[in-house]
Amino acid sequence: MPELSLVVITCDAGAQLAACLDSVRFAAETLVVDSGSRDDTVEIARARGARVIEQPWLGFGPQRRHAVAHAAHDWVLCLDADEMPRRSSRSPSAGPCVSRVMPRSRWRGATAFGRWLRHGEGYPDWTIRLFDRRHARWTDDVVHEHVVADGLVGRLDGDLLHASAESLDAYLAKQNRYSTLQAEAMHARGELLLGSADRLAARPLRAILSGARRFSRRRGRSGPYRYRLFHQLLQVRQAAGARAAGGPSMTTLVTGAAGFIGMHLALRLARDGADVVGVDNFDPYYDVALKRARADQLARAGVRCVELDLADHAATAALFRDGRYAHVAHLAAQPGVRYSLQNPAAYIRNNIGCVRRGH
Repeated sequence: MPELSLVVITCDAGAQLAACLDSVRFAAETLVVDSGSRDDTVEIARARGARVIEQPWLGFGPQRRHAVAHAAHDWVLCLDADEMPRRSSRSPSAGPCVSRVMPRSRWRGATAFGRWLRHGEGYPDWTIRLFDRRHARWTDDVVHEHVVADGLVGRLDGDLLHASAESLDAYLAKQNRYSTLQAEAMHARGELLLGSADRLAARPLRAILSGARRFSRRRGRSGPYRYRLFHQLLQVRQAAGARAAGGPSMTTLVTGAAGFIGMHLALRLARDGADVVGVDNFDPYYDVALKRARADQLARAGVRCVELDLADHAATAALFRDGRYAHVAHLAAQPGVRYSLQNPAAYIRNNIGCVRRGH
């Protein structure tokens, strides 16, 4: 294996940095790029022989790219200050690969989860951290950055331990910061959070089961994180629309608003100051009285719930023509696997026929 540089980006990482640097004594060079630490991070790095570069924060991807560019060697091992390789990942073997992936296991501190995560997507969280910078590079994403390799990607034995010893409050606050950064980046790229309404309506069961599986297995970027990202993407876009128009933000339309999820999403958006209109056809598959009660609850919160069948194209076109909708949260769907077998025509009409391109 050629000589490599250990590259670490830091900010106020004095509590974790020593263990990280001590775990990679085999590196020919240790480079720490610091973005304004106010603790003893820089002193700890220099005491362990690291070369320190001070660089104001550029965002995760650009900061890592800047750090890699200043390494002395082409092969780089990029770590965070709270990460440590364990076992044979310390001695990578030679081979034709331009980068190597290792499984990362996460630790959440005693006040949060209190154990190493070794299930679902908490482990193994495969991540490329060792690579030849001539053939691989970090993306420019300001958050959720990753390494893109031009050639073969091999595997390293052992684990990359991510000792994120933080409280539950700190963990949730970090997820909130990350989702805000990702929402702003997605808005700048003109991206939507979810797939097209056509795909969602055409494959409702697959979407529901897939979402439930990810919610049960993933550690944060699904479930609450995904909702928060969706919510913040709406906020970013509404704020941008308001600035561009010089007036109030446009309205968010929530379909299936009398359902459990639709009602709670509409209420949350309304509580956060969004202008929301709900739509529901009050299908008798579920208790209509319950749906009416939810619509009344929405009305008390200032959310108007329109009774409308989305399969009625004329009525749906009129709804969009009369409303000034910046965003649509499309949650309406005909539920029930058994129902789809008993009455497939109605199931297809309600899930596929209700959506047309352009809505």
